[in-house]
Amino acid sequence: MKISHKFINIDGSEGTRSNSEDFGTVGSRFLKRIVDIVGEDNKKLLEEISDCLNKYNQANYEGADSCLSQIIKANPSIAEELQPFQEICSRVLSCEKNDADRLYEKYLEDLRNWKGKSFIYKLLNRNKKPYPQTGLIENSIKVRCKYCGHYTSYIGPYTGFAYMDGNNCEICGRGYPVPTVYWDNIDGQAYIYYRGSVTEDEFYNDFEKKHDVSPGRDYFMKKK
Repeated sequence: MKISHKFINIDGSEGTRSNSEDFGTVGSRFLKRIVDIVGEDNKKLLEEISDCLNKYNQANYEGADSCLSQIIKANPSIAEELQPFQEICSRVLSCEKNDADRLYEKYLEDLRNWKGKSFIYKLLNRNKKPYPQTGLIENSIKVRCKYCGHYTSYIGPYTGFAYMDGNNCEICGRGYPVPTVYWDNIDGQAYIYYRGSVTEDEFYNDFEKKHDVSPGRDYFMKKK
């Protein structure tokens, strides 16, 4: 796909990347393109896509990967829009879990089992209440990083500044480790690319490998 410092708004007008207008519309532009390709009357397919994207936002990589693969295979016309999410799912699922990952998943399983017990059981066995052995407090949640595939604590994908280490994976250090449809679609990644929102070169190198980018990431810097 060709990517430049300009984008097309929902109304057909031309906008400039990395500014407030771009920031506020990356999600709506992506969804509008999906609807335009699929058709507003194809409600069944749109619901299936919505379900896939919800799974992706919940870091349900297995579920999202499965339904995205099916949708892309049956509807190649929207492959370009959905492939960024499938690529991330495939990357995470190909990452081998380490001992800390398995320990955390065991804690989640124990916690689910505990929550399913009766009040009397919990009262009589309160000392057996599961707590993680990883330093987490009760009800702390981790997510598998969309880059390295290991579990990390996190804050929301719309808060914190990765270039100030305010929203980075605890394991690989990559910025904004939480999967999010808003930022992981093509326009969201293009915003990050031209805005320089992360410090690691891997993101920019990967983006340039996947897309025909012109001008490059330093375009706005040169204009200042």
